[in-house]
Amino acid sequence: MGIVIRNLKNNPVSTEVQAVKVCEHDFAFSEGETILTEYSHKYRVDDFKAMANEVGLAVKNLWTDENEMLEVMYLEQQYAD
Repeated sequence: MGIVIRNLKNNPVSTEVQAVKVCEHDFAFSEGETILTEYSHKYRVDDFKAMANEVGLAVKNLWTDENEMLEVMYLEQQYAD
């Protein structure tokens, strides 16, 4: 597996008792309850391409910001000839 260069975990905390509806699903939160909203894993582009290739995917296009801090990749399934 590729080398993860950074992991982020986002955990906001509910400041009060509350109920939230998202796409017809109800969620209840207690005051002080941690709400896991995101796991984010950062990889080097070449490592991610290699991992994708190992599971039969190929990077067909890649977009990045001017500082190369964020990439969006378009992948397609590779088919055997």
